[in-house]
Amino acid sequence: MRTPTSAPRSVALFAALSALATIAAGAQGCGPASATCVTTGTPVAPPADPLGATAQCTTGKTWACLNTGANFMNPGQPCVACHTTRPGAPRWTVGGTVYASAHEPDNCLGGPATGSDPVTIVATDSTMTERTATMVPGGNFFFDTTARPPFTNIRVRYQGRERQMFSPATTGDCNSCHTSAGMNGAPGRIVLP
Repeated sequence: MRTPTSAPRSVALFAALSALATIAAGAQGCGPASATCVTTGTPVAPPADPLGATAQCTTGKTWACLNTGANFMNPGQPCVACHTTRPGAPRWTVGGTVYASAHEPDNCLGGPATGSDPVTIVATDSTMTERTATMVPGGNFFFDTTARPPFTNIRVRYQGRERQMFSPATTGDCNSCHTSAGMNGAPGRIVLP
């Protein structure tokens, strides 16, 4: 998934990432432990080339707890592996994390998700139904159990731009391939357009 980048986009993205701590601390459905589960570091400016960037935690925010039920917990880690097997976990067939660059470490909060300009993830499932999810603060997104693989026409939309994944996905556990280093042909993380 490739999209040209520009300096104004980087400036706007940096401003949005700087506000992520406030958004994450006040997000609904984040569970009582969430305020103490996010450690704060120093945010860094998003790279001009998000796919060619070195490893960094752009937001400067790291998830420091285990499974608390927060909708932004465990960013970057495989979602569906737990959400199909762990007792009490909501059941999902698709889940992942969107980042500002392709090589963010596990547990680094992704994003941004600010105000009236949400990040949306769109995919067509095996029933030819187009599914849409909105990223939550911290970068995570998920679809309910009615979405079925394989998935095609997968896109991330943000601020009028779109980044598309051209190969079909045989699993909905997006972070199982979209790791910091990338696996199974993925270039790294799912990246904002």
